[in-house]
Amino acid sequence: MSYSPYALLLFLVAGAMALLAFCGWRHRTAHLAVPAFVAMVLCVAVWLVAYGLEIQSTSVAGKEFWETVIIVSIAWMPFFWLLFAIQYTGQEGWLTKRT
Repeated sequence: MSYSPYALLLFLVAGAMALLAFCGWRHRTAHLAVPAFVAMVLCVAVWLVAYGLEIQSTSVAGKEFWETVIIVSIAWMPFFWLLFAIQYTGQEGWLTKRT
C-alpha cells in the first residue's frame, strides 16, 4: 500500500458521514424518512472509504476489488435518495408493490 494525503481526507469525510448516519439513526423515530437517509449516507461513507483504499492499493487486483465496492455503493445511492425524497415529502402512496 502506498500513502496518499488525499486518501486521508477521504477517510476523514467518511468518518463524518458515519457520524451523521449514527446521529440520524438515534433519531429514527422522529421521521419516517430517517432510515432511508441513514442508508444513503452510509452508501456515501462506503464509497469514500473504498475510494481511499483504491488510491492506496498498489496491486491491480486490489484496485479492481475496491472499484467493485465503489460501483455497488454508487448503484444503491439513487434508490435510497428516491426513497428518502418520497418519504420526506409525504408521498408514501407512490411506494406500492406495483411501482
